[in-house]
Amino acid sequence: VALLLDTDVGLLFHLFALMGMGVPVLLLSARLSPTAIEGLLMQTSASAILASPRLTRTAKEALALHTSPNATPRLHIAEPFQQFLDKPMPKSSSSICHEGHYVADTDRNVVILNSSGTTGLPKAI
Repeated sequence: VALLLDTDVGLLFHLFALMGMGVPVLLLSARLSPTAIEGLLMQTSASAILASPRLTRTAKEALALHTSPNATPRLHIAEPFQQFLDKPMPKSSSSICHEGHYVADTDRNVVILNSSGTTGLPKAI
């Protein structure tokens, strides 16, 4: 899942939640061009992009450039982080992960960053 979010505590909420579920995360800078974002989405085979409302237009432009034969990543709009603070979350004793999701507690704790792109487009690291 690619995160194209404003730099605030909401980014940490989403990053930690995805990593806690064992989902590899691609962190995208708000300063990247739609072309650079699309290239990183293709390199990493991201299945979804979570964008803040302010960056939705950039995300849509990147997805419009998607030419891979693989499925186009789905765009989801992130809720403001204040929403997580303002209302109590229901408690559940069950796990949201399916049985056998993890091989170990440290399995798939992955954050994908990118190079600066000074020699062309950014590369996933």
